[in-house]
Amino acid sequence: MISRLPMALLLALSVAPAALAEAPKPAAIVADGLPAVPDDLVAATQPYLQTRRATFLGWNAADQS
Repeated sequence: MISRLPMALLLALSVAPAALAEAPKPAAIVADGLPAVPDDLVAATQPYLQTRRATFLGWNAADQS
């Protein structure tokens, strides 16, 4: 059975260079010598990056309905 890390590396290495695009990087991050991020990977991770905060405001023990 192949573990996830070697499988992910194999998948990443098998992506054709023509399918690679330049994903936008924040201005505060400097990345020299890194390969371009595939469009498929950018699209697949977008749902995980769309988050929002939730704050616990309180709980009333008498109001348990």
